[in-house]
Amino acid sequence: MDAYDNLKNAIVQQAVEDYAAAFMGNKVGGKGPSAVMWECEKFFHSDWYAALTNGAINGEWLARNVKIRELEKAAKTYETILGAHSSTAFRVSAHFPKEQGKEKPKSVTYIFPPRFAVGIMDALRIQLETIMAEIRELKAASEEAST
Repeated sequence: MDAYDNLKNAIVQQAVEDYAAAFMGNKVGGKGPSAVMWECEKFFHSDWYAALTNGAINGEWLARNVKIRELEKAAKTYETILGAHSSTAFRVSAHFPKEQGKEKPKSVTYIFPPRFAVGIMDALRIQLETIMAEIRELKAASEEAST
């Protein structure tokens, strides 16, 4: 692979990483998630993208599979949390990103007492079910598109 191929791959890979971050609700380069997703989707359907990939990777397929990958990672995290804890007390640590021009907020650790843990675990189960349903829908759309 020559330097030109490396550059083409790096451009597409950056778009994939930006799209994944935005899909999960993160800002990218100071832009909101919706704007980044729109820009990436526009890129995935562009002639430039087709030229960079030699038409070998359908942009719609790529975007859908990035979403599936990110949702599967989130589902795995939820399953780990739900599998490792019962309805008794559990500890959660939250780390916050640094915002431009501000100090990075300190991490917070909180021990949820049993009376709150039950409700939180129920909410996590519902969220996991929602994630799994979205994964199924995206996979079904992929199967329809490939037939």
